[in-house]
Amino acid sequence: MENIKRHIWESGPVFAGFWVQPTWDQFFSSVPQKDDPIWGVYSGHACGTKETSVGGHGVLIIGWGEERIGGRTYEYWLARNSWGKDWAKAGGYLKFRRGVNCDGIETGTGLGTVAMWLKPPSGSEAYELPHCEVSSFQTPYSFSDRRQCISKAELKIKVKCDRAASAQLRVEADGKQVQLSSQQGRDLEFVVSTEDARQLGAAAGQSWRIVLQTLDAEGAELTETDGTYITQPYQYSQYCSDLPHCEVKNINRPYQFIDFRRCLSNLDAEITVECDRDVAGVQLGVFRSADHRGLDLPDRKAGRHHVFTLDTSYTRALGMETAQDYDWRTTVFDADGAEVGGGDGAFSLGALKYTRWC
Repeated sequence: MENIKRHIWESGPVFAGFWVQPTWDQFFSSVPQKDDPIWGVYSGHACGTKETSVGGHGVLIIGWGEERIGGRTYEYWLARNSWGKDWAKAGGYLKFRRGVNCDGIETGTGLGTVAMWLKPPSGSEAYELPHCEVSSFQTPYSFSDRRQCISKAELKIKVKCDRAASAQLRVEADGKQVQLSSQQGRDLEFVVSTEDARQLGAAAGQSWRIVLQTLDAEGAELTETDGTYITQPYQYSQYCSDLPHCEVKNINRPYQFIDFRRCLSNLDAEITVECDRDVAGVQLGVFRSADHRGLDLPDRKAGRHHVFTLDTSYTRALGMETAQDYDWRTTVFDADGAEVGGGDGAFSLGALKYTRWC
């Protein structure tokens, strides 16, 4: 049976002979007329033999599938008869029960069916369509508690296939959709970017429809499955990218020393801060990572580009002459003095030539 599938997929239709049972004409002359010209799955006379038949016949198998009838699933071959398109008003096609050698169609007993001699190429297995399914659906996201906003929110969808396959995935929610590029392999991971997840309404919680397709070498669809996943609203609904953001871009430490005494006499720190837009005011705070000792500078600067200066009293208190790790934070204010954004990060400084103060 698998070799028949492989031949159809790789080389085209297969001729198959079978023993015609007495129910043949009855089945195709009494089936209900529907808009779909192909209906029902023919099962012969309990899948009979030569002894119960009224003769032999041949058809061309062009595909396969399955159909649910009366609560039961029937696998079938899709075949084309040779009696014209008006035969049984079924467009000349029929569905013939598959997988049980019904009426000898899969072995061609006594009829010389081509299918019985089909063999896969040496060293290969009989062809089966690849099967892939979603194994996990995750919505990892990160946020800023201080700013009460979402900084990153992706969708990660893992897919497992029963063999190496090419697959692509489509995510639908809130009347919108995102098509992800195809991948190849057995264990795949598709990622919906923060921006795309945002457009799909991830922060509000959603009912997601995931459509998974397997593809052939030319990118044509082989199979398609879908499923629905429910996610809860995020802790915050606003994205940090919507808020003004200011960050440290450069740190300079001009200093003076007395060489013969091998000591520092003066050390300032110039910290450059850039904002993604003009702001009414931005304030900078600097803290030692080890013990969180530090301060918010009193100055609030307007505009987009700023240089904050820490004089020697500040730099000495923070130990900026030695090798240290520091955390920084910016707070952005509107014209009324309300906090509307900011940023945070870290930087490291190496030890200066001299670390002892004069």
